[in-house]
Amino acid sequence: MTTAEQLIKQGIEKGIEKGIEKGLQQGFEKGRLEALREVLSEILVSRFGPPGEMAATRIHKIDSVDQLRDLTHRALTVVSLAELGL
Repeated sequence: MTTAEQLIKQGIEKGIEKGIEKGLQQGFEKGRLEALREVLSEILVSRFGPPGEMAATRIHKIDSVDQLRDLTHRALTVVSLAELGL
């Protein structure tokens, strides 16, 4: 194998490794989002009954772990869904 072929092979291997890492990271983030959405929804159901379709859609569209975590914490103390902005 020539030096050029070795360099190309190394570049391909590094590219594959980075792609796998990025995919794992994105999968982990997606899992965290789904888990937080589920916990938030369960809290809301236990405190206020099933949320309406609009509130459920809004929760599903949130793509920030920090925002979902904040809403989950606040959901434990607010007196209505309106206070959460849902």
